[in-house]
Amino acid sequence: DRQHELEPAFKDTPVGRWVGAHAHEFGFVVRYPEGQRAVTGYEPEPWHLRYVGPEVAAFMHARRDIATLENLFGLPAAPGY
Repeated sequence: DRQHELEPAFKDTPVGRWVGAHAHEFGFVVRYPEGQRAVTGYEPEPWHLRYVGPEVAAFMHARRDIATLENLFGLPAAPGY
């Protein structure tokens, strides 16, 4: 079902739930996660994946306090960078 492919509702589809649970196993993170607009400057985009490598993705997944690349690299919240 491609109906919610590029919408926030993607996270509630079977594929979206799988991506959210397993992307880190393949070295990906959701680049613009829900609840992080003030940090990233973007509305949530659960389909927007960024390859960061398996080690970084696993680290971010294990550390729930590091939800974004901005958090990981200690960057200021958007749009200040």
